[in-house]
Amino acid sequence: AGHWYEIYSDVHGWYTQGADCVTKEFELNAAGNLDLYFRGFYNWHGWGKYSGVGGEISECGSSNGLFESSTCKATMGGSTEKRPFDMLATDYDNYDIYYDCHEHHGIFHNTNLAITSITQEMSEEVQQEVKRVIEEKLPSYNLRDGMYWTKQGEDKCTYYWMDENDGQFPPRSYWY
Repeated sequence: AGHWYEIYSDVHGWYTQGADCVTKEFELNAAGNLDLYFRGFYNWHGWGKYSGVGGEISECGSSNGLFESSTCKATMGGSTEKRPFDMLATDYDNYDIYYDCHEHHGIFHNTNLAITSITQEMSEEVQQEVKRVIEEKLPSYNLRDGMYWTKQGEDKCTYYWMDENDGQFPPRSYWY
């Protein structure tokens, strides 16, 4: 649970391509599941807009995802459909690594990798641990090319957290 800040992402990642101030928030709800809210600042042609999606994580320990670390199911964006929620690795205190790979009709595939931190900046020590984990679990993944350093910080971003707003999601998208 808590507030997480995206530090790096795959430059071709579908969800946060071109976004800064990307965050994830997880809060325990009355049912014992986690409410989630992911958001970022998308600056298209000078028209900046925060956009995000909320949902709920449940059934942890029941998924049979791509990796042994796939642990939960999630609903997103108002849908009631529960889909696998895959985490490649986390230490729960410093970093979370998200990775997925989708094949499209056997013609091509795309991958998404995102590294988040409980703080707006990740220490060199934690960065080295994250690199080690990725090299171990995804030996063919190249971290040197195609990664985007996500801008973060109170001087650049306006953060919205559910726990500071009576558990309410912000509007799905809003201009800043």
